[in-house]
Amino acid sequence: MFPRHNLVIWGGGTCFTDEEGDGFFDFMIRAMLRGKKIGYYSVGIGALNQLSRKLKTMALINLSSYVGLRDDTSFKQASQYTFFNKKKVERMEEAANKSTMTLVESRQRQRLNQDNKKSLLLAWRNLRAYSKDTT
Repeated sequence: MFPRHNLVIWGGGTCFTDEEGDGFFDFMIRAMLRGKKIGYYSVGIGALNQLSRKLKTMALINLSSYVGLRDDTSFKQASQYTFFNKKKVERMEEAANKSTMTLVESRQRQRLNQDNKKSLLLAWRNLRAYSKDTT
């Protein structure tokens, strides 16, 4: 049986766009309804022209406990979408530029895991579209 955790984090990628993603909206809302905190770590915001995608992005940014943006444009947009606690929105380095575990460990200590409970981190990425050498 898996332990119960109180935080769900989306890590990396341009997860808020018209074309590709809505920040995993349904899953994140379900996690919140189950009493979990949600957050985004080293993410980007792409083209948002569809009203439904803008509203989902605004909702998730405002409901999140932490939002780390990997570029200036995304940070500015997320800051404009944040209505209450603007301190939770932060400009950070792209996770791929440093050791991901080093970044995650420092963020856990600083902001995400302040209650010192054990955590579970799962990460995966399918890079097949980027290189024919990737397995």
